[in-house]
Amino acid sequence: MDGVDFTNAKMQGCNLADASFRKADMKWAFMTDCVITHADLTAADLFHTTFNGSILSNSQFTGANMFGSNMNEVIAQEADFTEAYMKDISLEESNLNRSKFVGCFMQRAVLISSQLRDTNFYNAVLTGGALEQA
Repeated sequence: MDGVDFTNAKMQGCNLADASFRKADMKWAFMTDCVITHADLTAADLFHTTFNGSILSNSQFTGANMFGSNMNEVIAQEADFTEAYMKDISLEESNLNRSKFVGCFMQRAVLISSQLRDTNFYNAVLTGGALEQA
């Protein structure tokens, strides 16, 4: 499904494990309570996409545009967000253990009450972010 247009798509409880969405247009999509493990979302446009309650473990988000996305209460263990644009993203109460946010722009990101054990934020920009109880 590389390059597919899912703009404004609404999916709940879907299983997209092992799917490839490289360079897909998924702006304003709602993908709640979905299983999206081992998926490739490299360079996808996820502008204001909602993933609340989804399982995103071991997925690849390298270079994705995730501006304003909602990823509250997700499980994204060992996910790779290297160099993703994540300004104003919400990751509240999420399990992000062992994930990579290397070189991410995360200005004003909200990570309140999230699990961040062994998570890599090397060279990430987190100015104005909220990390209470993380």
